[in-house]
Amino acid sequence: MNRKARKKPKAEIVRSGSWLADGRETVEVWIVKQNFACGGDALNAKGEVYYVCHAHERALPVGHIYGGPSLQKAQALATRATPGRITWDNQRRGQPLTSGLFHPEERPASRSPALPPPRPRRACA
Repeated sequence: MNRKARKKPKAEIVRSGSWLADGRETVEVWIVKQNFACGGDALNAKGEVYYVCHAHERALPVGHIYGGPSLQKAQALATRATPGRITWDNQRRGQPLTSGLFHPEERPASRSPALPPPRPRRACA
């Protein structure tokens, strides 16, 4: 039986920055590239998908939304979905996330008020 080898799930921050919430609290913005999709999200032709995340105090994301099939689309969405001006500094660029954004052990307890609610999702494939 010739089975296609399954890729090891990989997720990394490919763009990062921050903005000031309420004029005083720094909230990080991450664009994360994954080689696996969750729920109904589709991979692009290269087998990648992008998500936009807000994170507090260098912790796991407190909010996330589907960013699209490209870095450019995800960055445009991040700009529209963030109420403040994002300063893109890429301090976290290249930082891996161990099991991606939607792994059950890593789901955040709260959500960022700046991001719209996520679509209902099935478990990661």
